[in-house]
Amino acid sequence: MKDDYPELAEKVKRAGAVVVGGYTPYGAIDGFTKAFLERLFSLHHQNGLNRGKLAVVVTTCIGGAPGLEEGSSQIAHALKLEGMEVLGQLKAVGNPECMVCGYGETCPMSALPWIFGNDIKVTPEKFSQVEDQTKTWQQVQELGQLIATRLRARLAM
Repeated sequence: MKDDYPELAEKVKRAGAVVVGGYTPYGAIDGFTKAFLERLFSLHHQNGLNRGKLAVVVTTCIGGAPGLEEGSSQIAHALKLEGMEVLGQLKAVGNPECMVCGYGETCPMSALPWIFGNDIKVTPEKFSQVEDQTKTWQQVQELGQLIATRLRARLAM
């Protein structure tokens, strides 16, 4: 298949750590992330080239959807099957497209009633800002420092 995977595979092979992120439409990881994870098998099969790599999972969803936990678990599970050590799973809540598309309050397919119940009026306080998700940012810093510390320790060996 002619796409950018061979270049990505080379980067993964050279990396001591990877961060794999995805979002969760329909309560599961998105197709692009799933395809990437499945294609990692080319590095796994008979060679185990990902064994021992450090990994972090980043998953996003809209409005605190239950798919956030499921998607994060799916990515982490795939990376563990690759032989990677998953150091942590970051989870961030975003906004549905319905908040900005202009039809969210009137669209019969809108996610707004699902997230906000009967109060579907788009107002500023309903927007989820990842910048305001203090625990997430704290975890980002902690995991970044952990990756750096672990990679430095490997280089010192």
